[in-house]
Amino acid sequence: GGHGETAMVDDPVSVLTSLRSIVGGSSLGFLEDPNRIAALDWMSKDQISMALLQSAKDVDEIEGEVVLKLRQRYVSALTFLATNGPLWYARLGFLSHKDECEWNRAILGDASAGEVTDFGGAVEAKGLFCNEEGRIQRISLWWNGLSGTLPSELAFLSDSLEGINLAGGSISGTVPSSFGNLAKLKELSLSEHCLTGKWPESLSSLNRLEIVNFFANDHLSGSLNALCKNDVINWFAADCGDCPGSESHVRCDCCVCCENSSFTCCDKEGTKLYSWMNLAKNPITHRPLSFDRPCLSKESLAWKERECPCVAYGKSGGICSTDCDGNTLLQDTLKQVSSSFP
Repeated sequence: GGHGETAMVDDPVSVLTSLRSIVGGSSLGFLEDPNRIAALDWMSKDQISMALLQSAKDVDEIEGEVVLKLRQRYVSALTFLATNGPLWYARLGFLSHKDECEWNRAILGDASAGEVTDFGGAVEAKGLFCNEEGRIQRISLWWNGLSGTLPSELAFLSDSLEGINLAGGSISGTVPSSFGNLAKLKELSLSEHCLTGKWPESLSSLNRLEIVNFFANDHLSGSLNALCKNDVINWFAADCGDCPGSESHVRCDCCVCCENSSFTCCDKEGTKLYSWMNLAKNPITHRPLSFDRPCLSKESLAWKERECPCVAYGKSGGICSTDCDGNTLLQDTLKQVSSSFP
């Protein structure tokens, strides 16, 4: 047969065994995780992965470019599966037969219709973005309906990964300590999720971080002060309790502190700096995104009912309104108020 057909003749078990050894799946717990198994299973049927596996066998290389590319494709697939990718708002080409560097697209939402748009006016596409060497440099999946858990294997991308923006959603579980190996990371945004446990101390070694968003994770604890020694951080927001009456979930002497039951962030004097709600609509439930997270506290829900029972949408997006056309609103039923904005 011609070159490249041999991989298809290999029996499925040996293909999966080869893939598993390449992606570092030798630990006993590996086979207990259905997402890892599903990622390998997908790769065993994926043309790009199989061609890479064949060339890795041909040159019999244990490390090197081909192996790195296989690991990257595995991590990309696993990220989709571990965060319940089939439920994402936009699939962004994930698990397509294109190169994983093409698993992305520009998002152009209409703010006046309450659609999810980029932040701050500049279009920022979502998905995976690679450098010129074809290695993943940025993962942008903010407010895309992510749930599930964070895969520790994202640390495989430590040679190239500079940005992780997964802000907004309902990811649960812990922050993997392996994230401390992502030495090139400049942005880590994990705000507005349902994460639990302690912030891993390993994050203190990330000395290139410039943008850090950890706020609105009520059940994360620990100290982030080791990151305060970092000279290059220009934005650091967490649940550290400086707003009047707010609880301190984490210790952080250099953070902007955010208060989750009133959706505000404050300076060290307790002065309100801004509100941080995302009032764009969940494309599936049509409820404002920041209010549509399963781990919102009773206090947050009570504040929403009192201060923001309805949302009015204009050119710049949504603003809270208590004028719900005189109708009593049922919990979480948000009517769009027609209102003209300047």
